[in-house]
Amino acid sequence: MVLADTIGILLIVLGTLAATSMLWLFHLALWPDVVEEAGMKFTQSPIKSFFVGLPCLILTIVLVGALSKMGKGPNELAVLVLLSLFLFVASMGVSGFAAKIGERLDFDTGRKWKPVFFGGLVLEFTFLFPVLGWILVFPLVSITGFGASLRALISRRRTR
Repeated sequence: MVLADTIGILLIVLGTLAATSMLWLFHLALWPDVVEEAGMKFTQSPIKSFFVGLPCLILTIVLVGALSKMGKGPNELAVLVLLSLFLFVASMGVSGFAAKIGERLDFDTGRKWKPVFFGGLVLEFTFLFPVLGWILVFPLVSITGFGASLRALISRRRTR
């Protein structure tokens, strides 16, 4: 591997980290109540949120597998949309979790974006931890984030 390949990989990783932080801030800007409630559900009952998110992940994997076996064409777009939708909803819950991390680390809680941003940086660097972060932390946080955001969306719908 030459230096150009190494720099290319580094820039892809840094770009992905920056985009993820901005996606979490995007969720906070558009749906602050849902993000806050998802963060509470994530931290108060993470096991319940995990077991809400796990069947959704399994369903997503089964649907992606079935659509992938159908061949080329619009199925490929459906697979991309399905995976993107899962990660989008999961990142809403993870955004709330990042806010809780930022609040516990005592970042400026007077501004709502600072705990999300700095807590998100801590969370992202945890995801980068070799093997443990890639195989254990990232999947667990993503599945639990999906469950927490789904629970928050359902509870907000019931209160209306």
